[in-house]
Order: sequence, then structure tokens, then C-alpha cells
Amino acid sequence: MTDGQICSELSRIKSNFRISGDRAAAREALQNVFDICFLRALCDEAYTEIIKKAFSVLRETENSVMPQGFNKYRFDAVSAVENLCFGADVLSFDKDQGVIFHSFNNTIYICADMKGFLFSVSNLIANAIKYSVFGDVSVTLKIYGKNVYLFITDEGEFSYSGFQKAMLRQSSLGFAVRFFESAGGGIALSSGNGSTTLALRLPQADKNLPVKLSPTAEELLYDRLSVIYIAFSGH
Repeated sequence: MTDGQICSELSRIKSNFRISGDRAAAREALQNVFDICFLRALCDEAYTEIIKKAFSVLRETENSVMPQGFNKYRFDAVSAVENLCFGADVLSFDKDQGVIFHSFNNTIYICADMKGFLFSVSNLIANAIKYSVFGDVSVTLKIYGKNVYLFITDEGEFSYSGFQKAMLRQSSLGFAVRFFESAGGGIALSSGNGSTTLALRLPQADKNLPVKLSPTAEELLYDRLSVIYIAFSGH
């Protein structure tokens, strides 16, 4: 395919998805675009821009999904978020910003759809890096009572009206709000004095639920259709 044909194909995929809402068809079509562009990007840097556009379409299809509700398993949020932060640190190297992870516990179990959780958090970290004026992004995981809290802080301000508008759209923030609420939690914003913090809440998991392992950092970075790539490409 020529450059023009690839761009036309991306427009066709995006248009078809907005009309039909068929995520499976969009992902399959995008996979073909990725296969072509990744091979060509090895030899020609110009194709990296096409890859970013393709990931933007993929991100839109994922943001449109209604999150799943209750799950019959639990997973370790510490391991999951730490791996996301490592992947974010790797993929944001060109922005001269780091992603610093803190946890006051070795393991913290939550019960939620793992893919939805990973997708929500990775998108919010990506946005924090994108809109931060300077400095590292801080990601902190804590337990308060029966709830688990995740705080994402960056050096930039985000208006409450902008937060409200973003929640209503099929955006990464809108998806995160729908996800955390569907899993019995919530999300709040605090912004001022040159910094913004998103506070995410989920209840701790029932100890009787079976444990599911979260993806390793290597797995997140190896799979080019993983949540970490969807979040960090296409900006």
C-alpha cells in the first residue's frame, strides 16, 4: 500500500466505526495497517506518524466500550500499576519526564475487569504526562479503610469545567469515570497551585476470590495492541 492508500484506509476505518460501532472489525482492519507500518517504520521514520494516527483510531474504539461490571476474580493492583508505570516511563522517554510509582503495601487486591483497569490507568498516566508543564508524574497507591486509592499527580492545572466536559465524552477520562463507577468506585479531581491530582477509588477485593496474574511490564511492551501502546501512541 502507498502512503495515500494507508491514509485513505485509516479514514475508512474511522468512518465505518463511527457509523457501525463494530469494534472487532475496526481492530482487525487496524491490525493490518499496523503490520504494514511497523515493517516500513524500520526503514522510514515517516511511517511513525501514520502509526500514531492508527493508534488514535484504536484508542477511540476502546474508549467507546461500556466497562464490565463485577468480576469473579481479584488481582494485585500494586503489581499491575507498577508495571504500567515502568511501561509509561519507557514510552515517554522523549518527553524528558519520568513516572514515579509509590506504594505503602507490597500487595493490594482489587476486584475489577483487569483490562478496563489497565486501560483506564494507562490513559490517565499518558494524559498526565501530556498536559504536565514540567517535572515527573507521581503515581501513588494506598489503602484507606476498605478502599484502595490511586493518586496520579502532575505539574499542571486542569479546570473543573474541562474535567466535567471530558467526563461526558467518549474520551479516556470519560471511560475511566465509567469504569471506576461500574466497579463500585469513583474518581475525583483536585487542581490548583500549579498541580493536578486525580484520585481513583476502588473497594478492596474479597479474599475468597481466585487470584489472576496481571501482565508483566515485558508483556505490556511486547504486544503492540496492548493497553499501554494504545494509551501512549497517537498523542
